[in-house]
Amino acid sequence: MTYNLRSRKRIRCSTPGIEISPQQEAARTVRTSLPSLPIELLLEIFSYWPSIPISWPDSPALFPNIYLERTRTLQALTQTCTSLRAILLPLAWQNLEACSCRNLPPGRPTSSLAGKYGNEVMTELLRQAEIVTTRNPTLAIYVQTVSVTLTKIHATQVFEEFARCLSLLPNVKTLQIFGLGFEGAETKLSRAFASVILPSVRVLAVPREGVALFSSVPNIRDITFFAHSHAYHTEYCARSVARYFPHIERLRFRGSLAATSLDRLTHKLPELRELGPIGLDYYVPMSRHRGIVPSTSLECLSRLERIRVLYLIINGYGGGGTQDLSLYHEHIRLVKEILRQAPAQRQELKKVVVRCPGSTRVYIGKGVESLEEAVDNNPSME
Repeated sequence: MTYNLRSRKRIRCSTPGIEISPQQEAARTVRTSLPSLPIELLLEIFSYWPSIPISWPDSPALFPNIYLERTRTLQALTQTCTSLRAILLPLAWQNLEACSCRNLPPGRPTSSLAGKYGNEVMTELLRQAEIVTTRNPTLAIYVQTVSVTLTKIHATQVFEEFARCLSLLPNVKTLQIFGLGFEGAETKLSRAFASVILPSVRVLAVPREGVALFSSVPNIRDITFFAHSHAYHTEYCARSVARYFPHIERLRFRGSLAATSLDRLTHKLPELRELGPIGLDYYVPMSRHRGIVPSTSLECLSRLERIRVLYLIINGYGGGGTQDLSLYHEHIRLVKEILRQAPAQRQELKKVVVRCPGSTRVYIGKGVESLEEAVDNNPSME
């Protein structure tokens, strides 16, 4: 007896009189499914999930749970089929992030890092470090950005494991460390990284204690400091940068850099392209008033021939509300003129951002043109 092994099953489509075989339906599914989308379209889709900001001075120590969604989704999709795995695996492990908490909703102030949130980010850091260095070392080449929150919980052991993990990631370009801020943090960090060199890192964003890493990242070109807005901490960070990184191009702070320290800084860091914020006023001890720095202290900025972006800040010590910018007219005029005179290509953009309580003003120009106030100001420092 002869059997017909060909399936007689037919799948009817919405058009009368036309039948589609299972093989045709499978082929059509492949052409119209998620893996068939162009990589550019997939990237556009994933861009709608928020990402941990890079080098943002006002970054919190912990990020809310919404920042976990992109990585979770990417890693889940890599497990669905071979096609998606090949496309999305590098994206899923491009960022190693242990700075968000599942139960921390958006808008909630950062809680103590010594409690359950600190334990959560510590556990997540150790989990991801184990995956990319022990369970599946082939993932290590994909990691380009590392953003982690470090706490005092088991600090010595965690810092050492973190340093070991970083030493095994050959392509990391950006390193961000949030948190720290506890007694002995700088010492523990220095010991953990004593024998570690990370030559691929170009962008570093850290709290004040992060200066302990400077000898481990010799090729840094971009540094941002989080937290610690006290003037002493800012000066300490600036001195450390000048000592270790004479070729740095971008230097940003959460606090304000004293204008009186600019003379030394502009001598030591001649290749700066972006700097700030520079404080135009200062706190007068035992007084409810503020002092205004002399505009002449800003003249040394003219040494920075490559400068393109300068941030100025009026702290408004002892005052409140919007400050009277007329008091700083000469400061702003001088900085705009210095930036205008800096050698530049005709279409090269230059920018001065002036931030004070209640408002932000942005001045923009190209080449050696005068800088004019932008119509739509962005209230952020970026």
